[in-house]
Amino acid sequence: MTLTLQKRFLLTLVPLLAFLLILGSAGVVLIYWLGTRADAILRENYDSVIAMEHLGDALERIDSSFQFTLAGREVQAHVQYEANWKAYRESLGVEQGNITLPGEKELVDDLTVLTERYEQQGKAFYARAAGDPRRNADYFDAGGLLDTFTKIKSVAGQIARINQDNMEEAS
Repeated sequence: MTLTLQKRFLLTLVPLLAFLLILGSAGVVLIYWLGTRADAILRENYDSVIAMEHLGDALERIDSSFQFTLAGREVQAHVQYEANWKAYRESLGVEQGNITLPGEKELVDDLTVLTERYEQQGKAFYARAAGDPRRNADYFDAGGLLDTFTKIKSVAGQIARINQDNMEEAS
């Protein structure tokens, strides 16, 4: 049985066309998968960055409540203190549920420990009587509220930074 030139040509081209079709389809699927994965990475990282921004804003307001207290505006300060802990905890909760990067868990654990310390220090600060001179020490001394505030800002900044860096890499 002899094959005509046309049949030989078809027998050569059909497998190549089938291979190209399979390869092209796999490429399209891979590009689609990578696109959706990149979107998920960007979304998760963006959520962490926003959570750390909101946490930082609430932290600033909590810190300013201590300063208001030291300036003699006790009522205004305590209202601000209580109101901003809710927003702070919500932002911390978002980040605790959105750990996606290497090293992020350790930073979130550090942030959680610092938060507990800061809250306990804040409660002790407000447990003192108005005008108690020890409040200045509670705020300004080494290991006091101001030190803890600074450490929290640093850790929250590191969390935001690693998420921003990962977003830049993914994009």
